[in-house]
Amino acid sequence: MVFYESRDEMLGQQRAKIDQIDTQLVKLFEERMKVVEEIIDIKIGLNMDILDSSRESKVIETAVSRLENPELASETREFFTELMSISRNYQAKIRQNKLN
Repeated sequence: MVFYESRDEMLGQQRAKIDQIDTQLVKLFEERMKVVEEIIDIKIGLNMDILDSSRESKVIETAVSRLENPELASETREFFTELMSISRNYQAKIRQNKLN
């Protein structure tokens, strides 16, 4: 068991952990978005739509299936749904810039 001197110390240590995780998330997000850029280039070349609903559903359900804590299923669906929306919007922006 971990003992803390104060509430501020408790919060500070946990917030430092969150900061470290957020740093990793930012790096992974940038890496993911670089791949999204490559995907939109392929879609443009093949004249494909940005939205692929079946792929998005599969990505979301795969993420949920990887959870160690199934109580986070709803939050995981929400997180990946938003991530897919951000990716689609980014693809649309890239497509518009490349086609203009």
